[in-house]
Amino acid sequence: MRKSLKMTLITMIIAIVICMLNVTIVKAASSSITGSKTVTVGESVTINASVNAGAWNVVLSGNGQTKELVGQTATQGNSSASTSITFTPNKAGTYTFTLSGDITDYETEKTDSINKTCTITVKEKETSGGGSNSNTGSGSNTGTGSNTGSGSNQGSSGNSGSNSGSNNNSSSGNSSNAPSFTNVNETVYATGSVNVRQSWSTSSKVVGSLSEGQSITRTGKGSNGWSRVTFNGSTAYVSSEYLTTEKKEDKSKNSALKQLTLLQGTLTPEFKKDVTEYTVQVGTDVTELQLDAVPEDEKAKVTVEGNTDLKDGENKVTIKVMAEDESKTVYTLIVNKTDKTAETGLTLNKLEIAGVTLTPTFTPDVYSYSINVATGTTSVDITAETGDEDATVEITGNTDLKDGENLITIMVKKGEGDKQQIATYQITVNVGKQETVVTTGKSSGPNILIIICGVAAAIIVISIITLIVINRRNKMDYDDEDDDEDYANTTILNQNFNYADELKAKREEKRSISDRKKIRKELEKKQKIRDNKRQEASHVPEPGISFGCSGTCWIEKYAGERGTIWENLHHWISKNT
Repeated sequence: MRKSLKMTLITMIIAIVICMLNVTIVKAASSSITGSKTVTVGESVTINASVNAGAWNVVLSGNGQTKELVGQTATQGNSSASTSITFTPNKAGTYTFTLSGDITDYETEKTDSINKTCTITVKEKETSGGGSNSNTGSGSNTGTGSNTGSGSNQGSSGNSGSNSGSNNNSSSGNSSNAPSFTNVNETVYATGSVNVRQSWSTSSKVVGSLSEGQSITRTGKGSNGWSRVTFNGSTAYVSSEYLTTEKKEDKSKNSALKQLTLLQGTLTPEFKKDVTEYTVQVGTDVTELQLDAVPEDEKAKVTVEGNTDLKDGENKVTIKVMAEDESKTVYTLIVNKTDKTAETGLTLNKLEIAGVTLTPTFTPDVYSYSINVATGTTSVDITAETGDEDATVEITGNTDLKDGENLITIMVKKGEGDKQQIATYQITVNVGKQETVVTTGKSSGPNILIIICGVAAAIIVISIITLIVINRRNKMDYDDEDDDEDYANTTILNQNFNYADELKAKREEKRSISDRKKIRKELEKKQKIRDNKRQEASHVPEPGISFGCSGTCWIEKYAGERGTIWENLHHWISKNT
């Protein structure tokens, strides 16, 4: 019974621990990339990438295509997101797709870098026997026979041995003018946009086209300046002057800035490569905005416009970053050239945003604020009023909000031209970081886990206490039965001999079950000795009998005894004297 109870409690404790571990494991951030492993030329294949995390910034790339996957959860835990790339291979070979970037777990806030790949093997299409003969160049052989026979019937009979070759000649219209092809097997690349034709003539049907840098397999070089190629699983022809065996290196698409620093003024907000709009406040003595813009890719080119001959008031400075593949990213700086805002005398006397609390609390002489709004918020309703009747209020950036950091600019303007005064208020809007979501969401996860751990700990403590109580109760029951038996066997001895201290010591000892039999045997042996002594002690001289030698001997014999022996002797002497 006790063993069964112990096993039940141990099982409960183990189960609770496993459940607690599972809670942690399930919430870990993860990512994956999948796709068909083997396809044929001309068959479309889709590569799928997915993440499950609190925040993610990953890129799916391969075969000249790129898909970005950027975002963060709007719930109290990890969320899933996915993207995909679909392509149709036009040649056999191996294609590799990569999922790379960073993912962040919601609970632990740990960020992990990922770099996963998916390899696709593309095979040639299976063709019929006739088509195979045509592809191997039977038409070319026919042309050779035609050349040697000067167009004789022997060449024609050669055509009958290869129907496909005959068909090729018929498409050219003149077998005697058919070019000879030297068989090759190599990968070539288009030097520009070029047509792919059914035969080796510009008058033949166009069956497709190649873009610059696109690769294709060449199976023959013609004597007339054409190349025989494999296109979508069939034989086709391309002008050799538009093909090259040298692969053009893939050009970088990175058009982001790594660093943007100003020698004058303050950049608001703080620079981030994915934020493209900023404001700058400079004094009236600044005529040129000196800056240092460093691209992430050293092959990218940076062009700055509008940073010279600054006029009083608002100026627009653009920083264009052109990647190696000529893709562009434009960073815009709104430069306000005025006296210090506080010295213009222009202020707002009211600034409110519906349903949102400004941080810090609005004060007319404080010009920078921030707010947090929920994911999916695209605009905010702003109320901005100035006490100057001659001043106007201009608000920009409060619409088309995107997830992440956005900047709203509120300008209080007065006057025109060189005499115009401007006071600028700025509000940083964090979409997806609403206070109610951030505070409650981030704390609820750990709180739930703490509650689970607390309940589990309570169950474990209660189980241990229950086990101890039951075990102690069983021990007490066993000891009571043992004590009753000892008491029954030793009652008489206790009346004659003072062994109470010994028995008490024995009871207080922590005796294991395995030692009880041994202890009982020892007690039985001692009891026999005590029975013998008690029997000898009972032979006390009867009244009227002289002690003599026997009495002296009796006294000497039992002089060393304790307790009831001396009491009995004293009782006998008092009674008989």
